[in-house]
Amino acid sequence: MDKLRIDKNIAYNVLEFHKYEDRQTQIIIKSLLIYFSYSYQVDLFGYGVLDPHAFAKKMKIDKDTLFKKHPNPKQIQDSNVSAEELYKKEEQEGRFSTYRVWDSYLENAFYILNTLPLYENFKGSTLDNHQYIGIKNFILVREVQLHFQKTNLGRNTKIFFKYKLDETFERNLRKFFLQTNFQKYIQFKKNKTEDFYLTICNIYQTYRIKQINKFRWKLEDLLQFFNISNKLEIKYQKRRLNTIFKKFEGELEKEIPGIKFGWDKGEGQRWAYVPYVTWNLIDISEIKEINRNVLREVFLKHLRKNLKDLYFNQQGNTTQVEFLHWLINNKIDTDLKIATYISTYSLNQKVHKNTNIENLAKQFFVKLGACKSSEEVKKCFE
Repeated sequence: MDKLRIDKNIAYNVLEFHKYEDRQTQIIIKSLLIYFSYSYQVDLFGYGVLDPHAFAKKMKIDKDTLFKKHPNPKQIQDSNVSAEELYKKEEQEGRFSTYRVWDSYLENAFYILNTLPLYENFKGSTLDNHQYIGIKNFILVREVQLHFQKTNLGRNTKIFFKYKLDETFERNLRKFFLQTNFQKYIQFKKNKTEDFYLTICNIYQTYRIKQINKFRWKLEDLLQFFNISNKLEIKYQKRRLNTIFKKFEGELEKEIPGIKFGWDKGEGQRWAYVPYVTWNLIDISEIKEINRNVLREVFLKHLRKNLKDLYFNQQGNTTQVEFLHWLINNKIDTDLKIATYISTYSLNQKVHKNTNIENLAKQFFVKLGACKSSEEVKKCFE
């Protein structure tokens, strides 16, 4: 599956991860966030599960690196006691105790996501017509658990993680998201340009709805994206950036029709030193239709998952065939199915005053009830 929705705040805050100097830590942190977006499902208690081996395979990361000891873990940096004391206490109590130092590259990344705040701007108005703007922060991962499971008659220990995402992160995956391409992200990660890819997608999707098709950067911001020295002569900075721009134009011509990078003259400048990107304008009605289709897709995906959870929480371990029979039978659990549709719709769709969600739910399940095969059922959720 190439389509990937991520929280737009990741793109807005992507340079925040550059504060962690080693590239490997940056890669694992961002890969975790992408992986959460790609495969996030929760158990009955609201926890997601991450198998390090499956994570490494999906995100094209060497699995041995994940378990390698980090040279300067964030937990030790944050502690008011020395690393020597922390490790001494861990040795006394054991690695499988609450005194464990989260010092592998993967554990360190989870620790950072559990302690690093991101920021979200907002605006609104009160009933007495006061306008206001604000800023709030949220932690991406609210809780992390490290689990140890004995295998092979107790000779080996399997490690996996359970995590609980912040409600804001979960909500943004439904409503404040960025549409990206998973394979493109992996591709750009190979040459260290994945941050710029997320940023370009965010700029394009944010401005096209406003019927704006040009965006300018400060030169120093792009130098930071690509780790280009600000001590280089500007002609060499431009040369390196133009090489990168050319690659992005070729790779994103289908995702961003008409994408083109260039340089403008700034105020009082003799030469063009202000980088910009442009793209083809799209009719506003077409953009709104695209956005409606995306929201519809998000809604149907969550509806399918919620109906599945409803059934299996009631019935326990039963087969997929039995679930399908239950799903298309409008004489069983009708009220519960409709209530699930209404709650899922309210969370994922814009609800207008004249929208009768209950009628939409009834129509949907009548349509499902007429299905004669699993393929027809599948089409109802597409």
